[in-house]
Amino acid sequence: MTDYSQNVEGLFDAERFIKTIRENLGEGGFGGKTKLTSEAVLSIKAAAKEVLPGVSNPQITKDDLVVLMERFEEMCRRQNGMYYLTFEMRVGILKQLAKELELNHRAMKADIRRLFPFTLRNGALCEELKKEFPLFADPPSDFTNVLLANPIDPRSRLIDKQKKYDELLDRSKSRFNEFACFSTNPREIKQAVIYYSDPEKYLRNRLSKGGPKSKGKFTRPVFGRCGGKKTTTAQPLRLE
Repeated sequence: MTDYSQNVEGLFDAERFIKTIRENLGEGGFGGKTKLTSEAVLSIKAAAKEVLPGVSNPQITKDDLVVLMERFEEMCRRQNGMYYLTFEMRVGILKQLAKELELNHRAMKADIRRLFPFTLRNGALCEELKKEFPLFADPPSDFTNVLLANPIDPRSRLIDKQKKYDELLDRSKSRFNEFACFSTNPREIKQAVIYYSDPEKYLRNRLSKGGPKSKGKFTRPVFGRCGGKKTTTAQPLRLE
């Protein structure tokens, strides 16, 4: 462990240590109960008290820091039951984790503890992903839902959802396609992709109940379906 936790001067490098733990985590590592010793828990609480004054976000409490560090230390324990952290090492690690948590909270505005799994796994990745996938960045609730639903590999999840959105939007632009009604309401396509594992099924269900949610008029596709009814000519339909 020493090789992965020291910098060139031989001093403990918290950021490097955290990165190594994350890289070795695999598909899990932070769920379930913690199995830390009472000595470790006491040291964590003392470290949280030490770190809290340097945390600028007033929504982050000492108890939050304790739970965050306990979850991280459990990640360490599951990788190597013989791991060893001193009080000073815990302070360094917790300072880095708290900084990442603050940055993620600023980007997502979600409940602090909902951000724990994502932060523990990915660090301060939220802002980077918002810039990389602007489609899902607004409103923040959509972005938060996508990221927190899969903290293990959020970038891959966003890539998949972006591809599905592009596919459905492209299909909707054909006046003969079953989803043509949604071409003027891509917001509903995005909602289907974000919140449903089977977005096509959701969109078909929407069609059976009257079409997309939209104000004003939209035009039914020729030889298509909209609101569960066949049509052979383009007809304006006013939605309530």
